[in-house]
Amino acid sequence: MIVTGADGNKRPVPNDRLFIKDDSTPMHPDSITDWTRKFIQKYNLPKFSPHSLRHTNASLLIANGVNIPTISKRLGHSSVSTTTKIYSHAIQSADEIASNILSDKLNPLKK
Repeated sequence: MIVTGADGNKRPVPNDRLFIKDDSTPMHPDSITDWTRKFIQKYNLPKFSPHSLRHTNASLLIANGVNIPTISKRLGHSSVSTTTKIYSHAIQSADEIASNILSDKLNPLKK
């Protein structure tokens, strides 16, 4: 895998991790959580976790009509059923929005 460093230089790395150290080795999973906690405290932001950003990502994709198999693959789930179980609430909301849009299109005078 080729990554572009903060200095703009491209270099190969021996793994496919999203978060890596300067020497290209994987970061400990708690490193990002610890950094996020400190960042939130420093800038007096509402609490969130890196994992909550994952859920936000999936929910936004569902709400914008991205198909579930694509979302499942992006999240790294081993099966689509895992995604549908975890995000059933978001899928239900997206279905209601789709139903309302279709109803509005089929009944334009009902407004």
